[in-house]
Amino acid sequence: MGSVSDNVDCPKCKSPDCYIELWYKTGEEFISCPKCGYKYVFLWKCDENGDYILKDPAKGISPDNMIPEITEENNNYAAYTIINSSGSVSGHLTDFEEYEKFQKYIEEVKPESNITKVVVNRFVDGKFISEEL
Repeated sequence: MGSVSDNVDCPKCKSPDCYIELWYKTGEEFISCPKCGYKYVFLWKCDENGDYILKDPAKGISPDNMIPEITEENNNYAAYTIINSSGSVSGHLTDFEEYEKFQKYIEEVKPESNITKVVVNRFVDGKFISEEL
């Protein structure tokens, strides 16, 4: 399947670095902010075999006959980016406990890995807080 990717202003923190990916054949949409941890996912609901669940199977596959499944994470604790010699990976931490586990994990694996930099970003009271681990 094909997709179109771009940057948009984050709905939560207004950062222009928010990433959006739109799957043009299905209309599914993914938004992720590396600054505040905001995440939005719009998918069409599928069964355990990966087939679309339809309101009326006799009508076939069309957006008005499919069931949307929307996930929005507006209160993530932080967003992180791990940079290594191969590139980077980003993700979100849901709460302080998960942040502490992540911090401990990075402290353990970083010396023995090809990780060059780890940045944790938070958006608190309208301000960005950035921390390098």
